[in-house]
Amino acid sequence: MRCPWYLALMVIGCDPNRTTGSPPDATPPSSTPPSTTVAAAPSAQVARTRVGSALAVSETGDAVIVAEEDRGALWRVATPVTEKSIPERHDMPGRPAQVVALEDRVLVTIRDPGLLLVLDPSLKEVARVPLPADAWGLAVTTDAKTALVTSAWTHRVTAVDLVASEVRWSVDVAREPRGVVIPKQGDHAYVTHLVGTDLTRVDGLTATTPSLRRIGLPAAPSRSPDPGSVTASLGYAAVLSPDEDRLFVPRHALGAVGGWDGVVTVDVLGTGDDRPLAPTRRGRYRPTKVTEFVEPMPAGFDLPLYLPSWTMDSPPGALPEVESFFVQPRAVVYRKATQSLLVASEGTDEVVELDARLYEPALAPKKRYRIGGNHGKAMVVAGHGGAPSGIALSPDESLAYVFCRTTSDLAVLPLVPFARHTSPDDTLVLALSDEDPLLEGVSKSDPKRRFREAAALGRKLFYNALDDEVSGGLACAGCHPDGRDDGHVWTEVTTKDDAKSLFVGGPAILSQRTADIGVFGAFSEPKLPSSGRARQTPMLAGRLRGRGVFGWRGESETLVDRVEAGFRLHRWRPSDGKKVGGGGHAGAIASFLLAGLVEPPRPTEPLTPEQERGKALFASHDIGCSGCHLQEDQLSNWTAVKVGVPDRRSGYDDETALPFKTPSLVHVGGTPPYYHDGSVATLSDLVARIGDRMGNTARLTAEDQRALVAYLETL
Repeated sequence: MRCPWYLALMVIGCDPNRTTGSPPDATPPSSTPPSTTVAAAPSAQVARTRVGSALAVSETGDAVIVAEEDRGALWRVATPVTEKSIPERHDMPGRPAQVVALEDRVLVTIRDPGLLLVLDPSLKEVARVPLPADAWGLAVTTDAKTALVTSAWTHRVTAVDLVASEVRWSVDVAREPRGVVIPKQGDHAYVTHLVGTDLTRVDGLTATTPSLRRIGLPAAPSRSPDPGSVTASLGYAAVLSPDEDRLFVPRHALGAVGGWDGVVTVDVLGTGDDRPLAPTRRGRYRPTKVTEFVEPMPAGFDLPLYLPSWTMDSPPGALPEVESFFVQPRAVVYRKATQSLLVASEGTDEVVELDARLYEPALAPKKRYRIGGNHGKAMVVAGHGGAPSGIALSPDESLAYVFCRTTSDLAVLPLVPFARHTSPDDTLVLALSDEDPLLEGVSKSDPKRRFREAAALGRKLFYNALDDEVSGGLACAGCHPDGRDDGHVWTEVTTKDDAKSLFVGGPAILSQRTADIGVFGAFSEPKLPSSGRARQTPMLAGRLRGRGVFGWRGESETLVDRVEAGFRLHRWRPSDGKKVGGGGHAGAIASFLLAGLVEPPRPTEPLTPEQERGKALFASHDIGCSGCHLQEDQLSNWTAVKVGVPDRRSGYDDETALPFKTPSLVHVGGTPPYYHDGSVATLSDLVARIGDRMGNTARLTAEDQRALVAYLETL
């Protein structure tokens, strides 16, 4: 963090009329440092959340329940948690995503097949409700009669009658719905999305048919170079304030000024009028180097690096640059005693505490709790406490329970007053299992064991933002959540000889990062080009088993080569020769991409007559789709061809005459926008505008085009 807390308050214009209470210096009940034991949580003293997470605490606080997706199991750990606690494993019929513990039952979503399971307190199944595939987010109404479930890949929101254990309704929403919260008052809910800035409001939860409304929530508005120029990703979760007048949404602001990749943010919606609390800054930024705010910036774990800071001058006034002190927000809870938010920082193996009274809480960190430990030196990944992905509070708010995905741990974190230092040794970390999920059932003599071990290491690297051999502060999972894509179009800038290239989150970041490029020697010339190449984030899951080249232009002959090329694009500093080197890192990540990523669910219903017609058109020799998109090879011929694009994307290099690799069409319906530069928003637009650039589609009637699109969406 490069700007003091008080300065951040002044900059964002905190309105005293919109805040309540005294400064968040309340001291929570004391807790015993958990070197051997963590004190049992007393009976509930605050309202219990009924919003899903990767783990939940029972209503009475007598147990913690963890949903471990990668192992397909729930874990139950009785409190008080000690080093000798024995987790109880309960295998599920599929991969569990989120769990909610009610007084007399436990609810859990299953991704594939899509299910809502109703379990008794001992985690025995009582009922199951079939849902659209990829069931993920979960919230329950105050009367515990209705559950709302988001299905990510199939972009559905479903209401379940918990009394009758049946679906009341299911509606289609925007791409990748994830978090869902239901206010205590009212018959509505808010849904976050993994891609994009807008939220979805669902009204009429108890009605036969609900109504839907998109709600604009700009990402990091104080750090946005121009209104509407910043998009968002990683909207996994949201939480309401206790009085429910504010909704907090942690996510990543792509294209915001601050880092090469954008900035982390917690955006706040005023629920009274469904409008963002933070004002939108207008006018372009003019970066200016200053020295007043110079503070040590961590480089790795031990070496502080002192660099000048910046102000972003614009008509409303200057805003000091704020470093992203946490990365890849995955889960969030509200801590009432201190009017603060606790956010699980997946990429840095931490939990951060933020001031919830601010318009932009990410500008003012109050405390950082280190969860991860025993990090390697050659590869900076955690031996325990890696990739926090779920968080819940004890009923008295003295403890935070954190599920750590890449190391299969339950961390129990004492929450101390802001003024008190917290040592990583104060956190108890309980291993749920001694073996990585990818190694279960694979004996040490099995020939596949070595590959699986590499994949297990690759899992840690995939979610980790600390190893600067891989990236300059954002993990693979930061752009490829679940191995999918963030829907963003990045800017690739390069030297004149094409020898070195880097990615930036948006064109507005180019001028800001010129000095950084000079510091790290990434470019042979200090001046950046005025434009760059537009590169859409590609989907990974289900698309990497082809026989040919990788990269948008087929630049890499093997998957390992492509991962190493990705390091150079994302690293923002030269490779550290003291480390193992890119090969070890890249080989491990490539192994995980092949063995660990779970492909999105495919439609299981028979094709409709319209889809059957589209299938016939796709296979037709006259139309020619299947000539390049080979059915037997992941719907690609894995070669680069010149096809051109309907329109050159404004502000980027002209690449209309260059060859690009034939993309795989596997799961193409769920990955807008299209083309390498993201210049076409929908499949319908793509089919309507490509003419004869791809096959002979210009001869298709409007009805034929609709049929072809309907079939493509089933692939």
